[in-house]
Amino acid sequence: MQINNVQNIVYIYASQAVKLLSGLCILYFLTQNLSIESFGSFSLIKSALGVLGILVHLGIDNVITRYIPEMNSKGERNHSFKLMIEALKYRVISLLLVCTVVIFNIELIVNKFQLTKLNISYILCLLILTKLNTFFGSSFHTSVFKILVETKIQFFYDVVKLFGFVYLSIDNDISQIIILWILLESIILLAFFRNFIIFFKEELKTITKTTLQHHYKLRIIKYAKSQTIAVLLFIMVDVAVDNLMISYYYSNKEVALYSFSLGIVSYLSFINPSFILKNYLTSIFSKEFIGKINEEILNKIRALFKFSILVSIPFFTILALNVNEILMIIFNEKYMPAYQVIITGLFFYFFKNMTFTFSPLIDVFEKNKLFLLAGIFSLFNFILNLFLIPKFGIQGAIFGTGITWVIIFLIYLKGFYDFFKTFLFFPFTSLLYGIIFSLIFYYTNDKLIDIKVDNLISLGLKIISQLIIMFLLMYYLKIINRDDLSFLPNSLLKN
Repeated sequence: MQINNVQNIVYIYASQAVKLLSGLCILYFLTQNLSIESFGSFSLIKSALGVLGILVHLGIDNVITRYIPEMNSKGERNHSFKLMIEALKYRVISLLLVCTVVIFNIELIVNKFQLTKLNISYILCLLILTKLNTFFGSSFHTSVFKILVETKIQFFYDVVKLFGFVYLSIDNDISQIIILWILLESIILLAFFRNFIIFFKEELKTITKTTLQHHYKLRIIKYAKSQTIAVLLFIMVDVAVDNLMISYYYSNKEVALYSFSLGIVSYLSFINPSFILKNYLTSIFSKEFIGKINEEILNKIRALFKFSILVSIPFFTILALNVNEILMIIFNEKYMPAYQVIITGLFFYFFKNMTFTFSPLIDVFEKNKLFLLAGIFSLFNFILNLFLIPKFGIQGAIFGTGITWVIIFLIYLKGFYDFFKTFLFFPFTSLLYGIIFSLIFYYTNDKLIDIKVDNLISLGLKIISQLIIMFLLMYYLKIINRDDLSFLPNSLLKN
């Protein structure tokens, strides 16, 4: 089991590294080759896809990664197969319902937002393919610990998408890019579905005879009900909704600037192990920690928070220090108006980054009501947007969304305090010391590192130097130590 965990974690990180590099390269070439209006249209299509994707989510993917490992660990593969079939039915029905509603309201959507009928047809095709790929791809493969298989398919997808998007963006025609995207999603869906059929080959022969045990039905229904309502409410705090509202009040240029800003900031999520390993952590904890909460679990959760926070802080700080040079040297001057949104977004996104560590805990301990409560409070973002976006534009959008991220973090923190009856699971001291050190480093950086930046090489050298010095100082000042860096990996590998 230890060897399998090592391999799976390596596969996940390798896959996410490729995805990160591919995403950054795609962002770079799209902003270079597309006009700002075309990039705004592309971002708007992605945002509409994101919103509709939330509507068909229904908590299905969380149910799979939560219960399939538990069932398989008990030797109940017939029940896990039945759960997959039932979940698939709900996924297909939700897709059909959402697509039907969109088609019947296509004229209204075209009139209210800066989308064409062709754009909407692309969105619906991608919606069906991406949500089925999520189901048969990451959710299924993670729940049965077939990480390497998924990684290989995802690697093919990311590499072809990168080179295809870059080549097609030269013509400034987003239609060609989206057609390639649809084709790629279709190809990997066939690969994922093939793996599903192979894994459940024996269970397919008795598909009509298998039924879920009553106690599973009750738990899953209770879990999925809160998940569904909460996910639907969480639409209001999704950046995609911000983009749609910006499109309603302004033009695709503002959509492009906002999407670009949050795109840059959101890539910092890939530094956070809680984000990268979310589904895997859920599956591992669900399989190993069923029953009573003990000190070992609290220590492991604390280590996960501490590791995520202290590893993330230097990268947030360094990005804040170099935003101006990054925009000028790597991207394009036309995106310089995004500077202030990125700086503001970095502050707020740090709180969102910490909520990623709560995600597997919510699934494992089935704290659905807490997730639902956070979903209800996400409506606050929609209300703020109604007032802030018309008055302050994209800066108002990031303030509204950012304040809501902070509120959701505090809700999760209070909720798990009530559940564990202690704050021992959260490293307040490490967070405080990390923030203080980050602020000191931010305002004294010029005295520590004096590198003239006028090209990509000097920019890269400066960023690497800052990261090395910052981590060494954190280690020297004992803000982070060897135990912090080793406890989480070692504790995961024991399982």
